[in-house]
Amino acid sequence: MILGVASILVVAVITILVATEVIKAKHYPYCIGIMALGLVYSTTMLGDYVVGSDIQGELAVSQIALSTGWDFLNGTTSGGIGGSITSIVMGFLVPWLSKLSSIDAIWIYKAILPLFLVGVPVILYYAFKEQIGSKRAFYASLFFIVMPVYSLEIAQIAKSMVAEFFFALMILAMVGNWSLWYKGTIILTCLILTIICHYTVGIAALLYLLGIVMVRLATSKSKWGLFSFKRIPVAILSIIFILCSGTFYVYYHYASKGAINQQLSFVSSSYSTLASNRLDEAKAKHEEEKADVADEKKKIGTSSMAVSSNITVSKEADNPSEAANPSEAIATDVEPYSKEHGHLVLAGTGLDFIGQPIEGKIFRIVQYLTQLLIVIGAGYLLFRHSRYKFTAEFTAGVGCSFVLLLCGVFVPHFDLLINITRIYHMSLFFLAPMLVLGCEGVANGSTKNEIYND
Repeated sequence: MILGVASILVVAVITILVATEVIKAKHYPYCIGIMALGLVYSTTMLGDYVVGSDIQGELAVSQIALSTGWDFLNGTTSGGIGGSITSIVMGFLVPWLSKLSSIDAIWIYKAILPLFLVGVPVILYYAFKEQIGSKRAFYASLFFIVMPVYSLEIAQIAKSMVAEFFFALMILAMVGNWSLWYKGTIILTCLILTIICHYTVGIAALLYLLGIVMVRLATSKSKWGLFSFKRIPVAILSIIFILCSGTFYVYYHYASKGAINQQLSFVSSSYSTLASNRLDEAKAKHEEEKADVADEKKKIGTSSMAVSSNITVSKEADNPSEAANPSEAIATDVEPYSKEHGHLVLAGTGLDFIGQPIEGKIFRIVQYLTQLLIVIGAGYLLFRHSRYKFTAEFTAGVGCSFVLLLCGVFVPHFDLLINITRIYHMSLFFLAPMLVLGCEGVANGSTKNEIYND
């Protein structure tokens, strides 16, 4: 509790000192690291045991690996262990660190692995800096940190902490001004490490890379300045995607007797069945509507005004509560959507706003404002991209993030594959700078000078 309050105060003080330029740009990475460390440790250092549900199974895998070795080929994913048995973090890294340092595995989870998560916003700061300059990169990294999912949810999933570190490093290599040899080697290595650390983050990284490749190919002949600044040939990105996709398939084909690949096949077949059922339902509904229209045409000409009046009176008499309680009508309209999406999706889209207490409404309003600023920032980038130095790869990543969020909102049961909060968190690897651009677009959108400066 004390550490949490102190961490929030540190974040507030550092932000004020940066805003007033007491802290200079060269110290921004250290400030970001300090703020991230305080917020992450305020979760992981609670008590003398690991904090969270997923991390319990992860610790069990590491303790088994310490005593009998890591049998990642034949290990089971049942018993609450889940996909942790397939992660190199649980099976190899934690036992190795524990033996090397003589530190109990519990404290490796509580104190050492969180340092990888602390490194994520620091790495992203350098990636953001390449696009929008140092001060705006600081604010974008700050936004990434203060979103609760960073320190409250990801800090409870050890394999995600390590996987996201390598994912962030992959992004930095993609947009950084490095030699082509280093960029290709680091992107390939980091993506492979992301995959074998956590299959969920690995899938997200592969999808991002695929999206970036597709956008690069689609805009290869475009003269639009938004995609003119390229850091790495699309052919190299394509080769990396093919190699890493093969790595994913082979690794998870053998890991834990192919349990992860079997789960992914089941998900794929489930969505194919769902799509087929939806198509049949749409056809049936269309035929039903055609029949209704035909019936209505037959009834036209029979004292429509009187009938309409009688229907109105009857409806109000039969359903007096509908007019008196509009929130119930809203709940009825939302019900079909809520059956296919979790309550967090309803919160994120505002569909549960009416029934929330005042503090819940305030929290949601703040979240909706940040989401609105992100959308404004993306629009601002479209028309004012010359003021910044966004690379084609990062811009494509921004588009992929919006697609990912739309899938979470509109694709049925998509949030069962990964929590919508984690989907939003992953999107911020590219969308965090959009919040800063949104603020600038609202504050000084009429400015004619170049905004990028460092």
